[in-house]
Amino acid sequence: MPSVSFAFFLTGFIQEAGDSFFRAFLNKKKLYKKITSDFREFRFISLLLITFLLSLLTISRNIIWKNEINLWKDCIAKASAKARPYRILADAFQKEKRFNEAILNYNKSFEIEPSSFLTLNNLGGAYEKLGFLDKAMDLYREANKLLAEFPDALNNMGNIAMKKGNIEEAITYFSLVASKNVNPDYYYNLGTAYLKAGKLDDAMVWMKKSLDLREDSASAHANMGMIYYLKNSPELAITEFKRALEINPDHLEAHVNLGIIYHYDIKIKDDRIALQYLKRSLELAQDFPHKDVVRNILIEIEKDTE
Repeated sequence: MPSVSFAFFLTGFIQEAGDSFFRAFLNKKKLYKKITSDFREFRFISLLLITFLLSLLTISRNIIWKNEINLWKDCIAKASAKARPYRILADAFQKEKRFNEAILNYNKSFEIEPSSFLTLNNLGGAYEKLGFLDKAMDLYREANKLLAEFPDALNNMGNIAMKKGNIEEAITYFSLVASKNVNPDYYYNLGTAYLKAGKLDDAMVWMKKSLDLREDSASAHANMGMIYYLKNSPELAITEFKRALEINPDHLEAHVNLGIIYHYDIKIKDDRIALQYLKRSLELAQDFPHKDVVRNILIEIEKDTE
């Protein structure tokens, strides 16, 4: 629209300038009518041409701006000495799961700005996604050195420790970040680590804190369900697992755990309901850690109902 408005303005200017010229110099001559007629045709064609050219420019810019990767590539072409465009371009590549290209641009950004803890942290994220956990951990540590107690770096270090099975180490990192930052993700991660460590009371405290800030977290409700189940409160566990499914009907762990509770808990046992949840879990994912357990339970239920 701005380009079209400019075209009308420019054409109007040509018109006024041209008319003034003809009135001043040609008004008393017979050629006036013919020349002004020709000029009006010229003016109309000029309008079309200018509008067309400016529209092409607008469309070209829109194509660039609609694609985040193209946008930041364009910015780099115009300001290649700045670190920020490389970092944001790398972030865009990460979103598209193009991790090698992300790493390349993070490195370029860091070469320009070697004090950027954000770049190091995000670079670590790209390596983590590719499975290079030790490399990622080193980068998170370097980021944390550049900014002491950098929350995202500490949280990421905790995630790496969890993936490597070092639960107590993960609790150390998560505790440090959760104690000084109000964030449902940090609380959730600490609660999850305590749950994996079997420290159910601590797990409940932090999971509740996470839900206080973000009640619509299916995963947090599923974890609360597991905490209640392990504390021998199956009714409360069912309530939490069902709340998880209200938020996310395809939550795999909620389906699995509800199936297990309805099959094994004596007070609540209902194999018909258990069957529904367990079958649904296999529909959602054919390959997951508890698939053999689920299949064995289904075999048991089928034998019992024969």
